[in-house]
Amino acid sequence: MISDSDTAVLKDVHSARSGFYTFLCRVFSNVPDDVFYKMLTDMADRLIVLTEGTDNKDLLEGARGVAEFTARRNKLAGRELADFDLDTARQYTTLFCLTNSVPTEESVYTSEEHREKGDSYDRMRALFRKYGMEKSRKISENEDFISYEFIFMAKLAADCAEELEEA
Repeated sequence: MISDSDTAVLKDVHSARSGFYTFLCRVFSNVPDDVFYKMLTDMADRLIVLTEGTDNKDLLEGARGVAEFTARRNKLAGRELADFDLDTARQYTTLFCLTNSVPTEESVYTSEEHREKGDSYDRMRALFRKYGMEKSRKISENEDFISYEFIFMAKLAADCAEELEEA
């Protein structure tokens, strides 16, 4: 049997996971905006805490990089802030929006021909159905689009937190 304090910790962990997945969903589906920067700022301290006990130098460096990035942006105002945000938007566009950008559908990576709507697409659709998640008609991307997969992970984590709350 799990103690009440352990249950509370697990609930907090799953709630935090849901928040991280929601943020990652936003990263892959929207150009950085004020909501993005607020979410990133809110997560920066938690990332530092979560990575303090690890020997993974890349993870530590990434968490510190997020904290430095948000601290630098939060000190800016006016034209400097506008220039910073424009540069970030340009980098985002280069990474995710141009024709030679990073593919964001899982099936591109898992199919031998690097095509969309492969086996992973079918598996994701089946998982969504199994857990009662239906794709919104407003979403034009395939079910194996990384942002949509992060929404699914956020839902599962939130469901776990809710189950623990009710336990």
